[in-house]
This record gives sequence, structure tokens and C-alpha cells, in this order.
Amino acid sequence: MIMTLPLTTRLLHIGEINAARRVYVDNGLYALSPVLEEIKAAAGHIPGLKIAVMGCIVNGPGEMADADYGYVGAGPGLITLYRGREVVRRNVPQSEALEVLVELLKADGVWTAPKSQ
Repeated sequence: MIMTLPLTTRLLHIGEINAARRVYVDNGLYALSPVLEEIKAAAGHIPGLKIAVMGCIVNGPGEMADADYGYVGAGPGLITLYRGREVVRRNVPQSEALEVLVELLKADGVWTAPKSQ
């Protein structure tokens, strides 16, 4: 079962798998909630961008088929990044994964600077 979180109505759509959330969050290996907020803060200003944040590599890629990019747990503290269904980077340390995702968005010409508040 996928839960779609309406983080913003216009920009960022994030999917979450309940079973994967149990495995990773309860064991302390991959906390989805903080990651969702970090990605929303970093890329939520980009119009039309869909980033799927998935808890595990087993079901994640198939369940994020409609996303532009994917941020998928690959193991304790490791993330695999996707462009559509294509693996772009495997086993990125979670501490570096958001920065690598932003670099990927910039390299692909998707990134736009956030508007000053």
C-alpha cells in the first residue's frame, strides 16, 4: 500500500511504503519522516517535480514508477538515487544523499533557485 503525502499541492509528491517504513524506522536504519522534510525543504520550490522517497530497495523502484526521481533506502545508512526508473547512484551514504540529489537535479537542468523570502 502506498500513502501519498500531500506535502504541497503544487510541487512535491512523495510516496511512502508502509511495510518499508516499519522495517527501517522501527529498527532505526532509515528515518523517513525527517528525510521527507529535508527533501521538501530542499526541492519543494521546483514546479511539477515528483520525488519518490521509498523505504526499501525491494518494492521501492516499482512503486515509484511515476516519479521523476527516487530516493530509496538500500541498507542501513545507504541510499540509491534514481532518475525515473534508472539507477543513477548506488549506496550513497545517507548523510550525503540529499546533496547528491540536488547535484543531480542541477546537472539535469531541473534545479531552480528558491525565491528569496
